[in-house]
Amino acid sequence: MFPENSFKKWSKIVTLSLFVLTLFLGFNILNLRFDYDFEKFFPAEDKEADFFYAHREQFEADNNFLLIAIERKEGLFDLDFLRK
Repeated sequence: MFPENSFKKWSKIVTLSLFVLTLFLGFNILNLRFDYDFEKFFPAEDKEADFFYAHREQFEADNNFLLIAIERKEGLFDLDFLRK
């Protein structure tokens, strides 16, 4: 389908392009930041945003929670332990 020289040429171009793209994305990953502000997910005048704001006003924010961890060397799946 392709001449041998054309295949080698295109394989080198594709390999070099992928290498450059990988370097570019590798350097840009350092600037990656996460934003957990849900208000930025919705446009200002959106039905879903109105529902979200009404839900949050009625039930408050859903990011107020307490995390409790229990460790037991013998294992967790003991009915008497779980009842306590």
